[in-house]
Amino acid sequence: MPDRYGRIHHPGFTTYAGAHGAEGAIYAGSAVLGIGVGSAFAALANLVVSVVDRSRTGEVTGINTIMRTIGGSLGAQIAASVVASRTIPGTQIPAESGYTTAFVMSAIAVGVATLVALTVPGRLWQRATAPAPSPPPGVASPAQEFP
Repeated sequence: MPDRYGRIHHPGFTTYAGAHGAEGAIYAGSAVLGIGVGSAFAALANLVVSVVDRSRTGEVTGINTIMRTIGGSLGAQIAASVVASRTIPGTQIPAESGYTTAFVMSAIAVGVATLVALTVPGRLWQRATAPAPSPPPGVASPAQEFP
C-alpha cells in the first residue's frame, strides 16, 4: 500500500521539477499530487488503526494527525526557505532554480518516505485472515445451529 501512494506522489513532484514551464504540466502535476495526497492520508489512517489494539485507536489516530501536521509544516517551511534562498541577482524575487530545487527535494523526500513506509511492521504484510470472533456464551454459532 505505501509503495503505491509513493508512486503517485513522485511523478507529481518530478513533473513540477522538470516541466514547470508548461501550464498543462502544472495542472497534471497538481492533479496527480491531489489524488496521491488524498489517497495516502485516507489509507494511512486505516493502516495506523489496523496495527494497534482497539483500545488505543484514539491515541494513535491523534498522534497520526499531529505527525502529519508537523510534517506538512516542516516540509512547507523547508521548501519556502530553499525558494527564498535563491533569488534573481539584485532583487528579492525568487529564481526558477529555487523552485526546481524545492521540487527535486520533495521528490527525494517522497522516495525516502516510501522506502521507510515499506519497513513498517504489522498486519499490512500479513495476508492471512483473522479467525472469526467466537459468539458470546449461551449463543449458538451458525455451525451449531445448522449441522
